[in-house]
Amino acid sequence: MIFVAIGMIVLLIYDLIFGPIDGMIFSTINSGFISFSKTNGNIDNQERIAAEIVTIIIALLNIYIYNKASKLFNGLSGGETPFNPHFSGKIRTFGYLYIAQSLLIKPLYSIILSVLIPNGYKVVIGFGEGLLIGLILLIASAVLDYGTELQYISDETV
Repeated sequence: MIFVAIGMIVLLIYDLIFGPIDGMIFSTINSGFISFSKTNGNIDNQERIAAEIVTIIIALLNIYIYNKASKLFNGLSGGETPFNPHFSGKIRTFGYLYIAQSLLIKPLYSIILSVLIPNGYKVVIGFGEGLLIGLILLIASAVLDYGTELQYISDETV
């Protein structure tokens, strides 16, 4: 996934510098569960540029998350237990990152696009599937915290 995200970033930067590649549109802005959009002004090329800038930001954040997650799960394959505060804290951090990404990307897109549109604006409010992924990760971290506590109680009893 990291290589896919890096490849997408390279293509997006090429597209921003040299213009659109025929038949290719890169955007993660229109995905999501709930979205509201209001536009005023002409937004042909500006919308593409804003979507590509935000998609680069999303790809960079995903590269960071995937890199940290792979290191965390490599530790698990090496014999570490998931029932420790370090592991559950990292899972909680991933959850918060996904929630922040889901809630902040559409407003960031609106800001960038409104700056690019001459005498116009576009407001996009909504959230995507990252909100659910983040909530699931937060629940998983709470379960792991509880498992850590149970393991500690079990060790103390024995």
